[in-house]
Amino acid sequence: MIKPLPLRPGGTIAIVSPSSPQRDPARLDAGIAYLRERGYVVVEAAHTRSQWGGYLAGTDAERAADFMWAMTSPGIDAVFCARGGYGSSRVLDMLDWQAIAGQRRLLVAFSDGTALQNALLATTGMVSIAGLLPSVDMVEPLDPTAEELFWRMVSSTEPIGRIPRTANAAMHGRGSANGTLLGGNLSVFTSLVGTPFLPPPDGGVLLAEDVAEAPYRVDRMLQQLRQSGYVTKLSGAVFGTFTEAAERPASVPSRTIDEVLDEFAGYIPGPVLMGIPHGHGRGRMALPIGLPCTVSTSDGGWIEFAEAAVAH
Repeated sequence: MIKPLPLRPGGTIAIVSPSSPQRDPARLDAGIAYLRERGYVVVEAAHTRSQWGGYLAGTDAERAADFMWAMTSPGIDAVFCARGGYGSSRVLDMLDWQAIAGQRRLLVAFSDGTALQNALLATTGMVSIAGLLPSVDMVEPLDPTAEELFWRMVSSTEPIGRIPRTANAAMHGRGSANGTLLGGNLSVFTSLVGTPFLPPPDGGVLLAEDVAEAPYRVDRMLQQLRQSGYVTKLSGAVFGTFTEAAERPASVPSRTIDEVLDEFAGYIPGPVLMGIPHGHGRGRMALPIGLPCTVSTSDGGWIEFAEAAVAH
């Protein structure tokens, strides 16, 4: 495991767009203003506000070059992905992961950034933060608890501690399990199956969340993980929030996403927690991808990190 260096007060944050373009540049402006108000220097990669092909923030070569610049150039302390969307998986084989790891630079991503985070973990063992994004979360007033946890996670060398699940959410299995946290957005994570950018499951704890997905699509993705043999090597799992796609006609029968998740939990050899406060919505708690954790069904269910996400 390699931990990134902490983001110090007054440090420099590079903003990159490895996925979709900025549909509303004013939102990115607001997020950058928030970071500057907190005392950070903010710089943008060359194609942070570009658009190519309709749904990409620049060509693959441009976005890959931007990411390498942000993760390896002198004078930058942390790299924040501006938003998610789609596209980061297209450039994974264009990046020099060993050069990136050598800088030990903090990466903050989420959603489509799941591809970058798990590729970083698979190729180098380096920890990153599934956290708050400038043009998504830093535009509106932040949930105070989520905001405090995020900034503590990217800057403090003290143990992160325990994050409880939402009350009344389901649990499966008993006891506790230890393992490296991996995963993130389910649809992006499953797209890594069969590539060299999927972290090995051995003893890991799977994190999964998703947005605007029909239950059958969630089912299909989970079955892909099951039939690939991935889940039988996990030590446990935590499920964040899942929201369904547009409401289907009442005449069309369907299972619920919760029913799909409940069934899938039976395939995992260890405790499984539902209702971890992590997903697409206000109040999302940041989580460190690649950091050892403990998952337990005691005291209402929780996930705990006994160490910091950043190096001393």
